[in-house]
This record gives sequence, structure tokens and C-alpha cells, in this order.
Amino acid sequence: SQIRDICSHYHLAYIALVSPVTDSERAAAITQHAQGFVYYVCRAGVTGGRSDMPDHFAANVAQLKQLTQCPVVAGFGIASRAQANLACAHADGFVVGSAFVDAIARGVSSAELTQIANDIDPRGDFT
Repeated sequence: SQIRDICSHYHLAYIALVSPVTDSERAAAITQHAQGFVYYVCRAGVTGGRSDMPDHFAANVAQLKQLTQCPVVAGFGIASRAQANLACAHADGFVVGSAFVDAIARGVSSAELTQIANDIDPRGDFT
């Protein structure tokens, strides 16, 4: 595809995205060309923190892992340590976006952003 060619030209990994509404045939085609990692958009709809993880999360991540050699990283709606723990129990990593975007929009300091990362990420301290 054109996007993969552009990524290759600039020495960037092509990060494939798969969502809960992606059927298995399409997911196989998408992950075939993935580089770096596969981003599992773990819920349909818009991004933003949620209080839970979708019911289908673990099963969908397991299916994706069978389709690719790349790590599977989950995102979309992950904004708490509990969600990050659940994501790490099934996926190879997680992405937090909206919590940081919202904090930056509020004008928080870099120290406060680091604290947000420490509050959410169960893997360690980033100070």
C-alpha cells in the first residue's frame, strides 16, 4: 500500500490497527504487513478513558496473537492502572492517549505528566 511505502521510505515501522469489528479474514490480511507491533483498538467508538475493559478483550487479543509474530499492543479507553494491568495480562503492552491529551490541555507540568504515567503504568516508576 502507499502508506507502507511511505513508512519504508522514511525508515518508519508500519503499525497495523485492528479493531473489535475487524473480521478474522481482514485481520489476517492487515497483520500480514505489520511491523513493530499490531495496535489493537480494543473498543469501537471514540477514544477516551473508560471504567472497564470490553468483554471480548482477552479473546480478541489471543486471536490476534495467533495471526502475527509482532507484539500486540492494546489501546483506546485505557486510563487507569486496573485497565493497564488487564491489558498487560493479555496484550504485550498498552497505549494511553486521552489521559495525557486531556492533562496537556489542562496545562499540567511535565512532572505532573510523569506522575500520571506512574499512576497508570503497573510496570514501574518513570521519575
